[in-house]
Amino acid sequence: MSDQFYSYLSDKIIEFFKANPLSSGAKYNIQFEKKEQVEALYEELKDNSLYKEFEYKDKGKVKYTSYLLNYPNVKLIVATTISDIQPDFLTRLRNIVGVEEGYKDKAILFIHNTTLDSIMGGTESFAKEGMPFNINSIQKDIRRKLDDAEFSEVDKEIIELDLERKRKIFLVTVFLYLNIKTY
Repeated sequence: MSDQFYSYLSDKIIEFFKANPLSSGAKYNIQFEKKEQVEALYEELKDNSLYKEFEYKDKGKVKYTSYLLNYPNVKLIVATTISDIQPDFLTRLRNIVGVEEGYKDKAILFIHNTTLDSIMGGTESFAKEGMPFNINSIQKDIRRKLDDAEFSEVDKEIIELDLERKRKIFLVTVFLYLNIKTY
């Protein structure tokens, strides 16, 4: 996928939390299929004015380094499954956010390529209905941008047909995934 795609996703994340202020202890997740996708969004999301380094320390020693997005009242820790980070550690991080000293003014966003309940459980998916990465939300945003763009009517219709084709492919993929999971 292109850098433009990850730039678009990064912008959607920033916009979402500006329009929907974070609350302490909030937990979100963005799930990808491949590690390279996780890395690409993680790197792209760093490129903004809210970026600030984050270190998790245990007994004074740095155990994990990442970054956070420094929103006015709550800081959003961005955590990933890259660099051989163990799920147990990410579960620990999830559990202390908003609760323990030093983490009471924090929320967390996991960017991952797993199906681990320890990460997905207790977090809100960016792909669910009403969230910015939901297929309907993305299509609505693209259609809005198309209306404002200076494309010919033919080009707009081609893009509209492609959006609908991708939506159908997505729905079939989800249907197959859910049916396979039940066996």
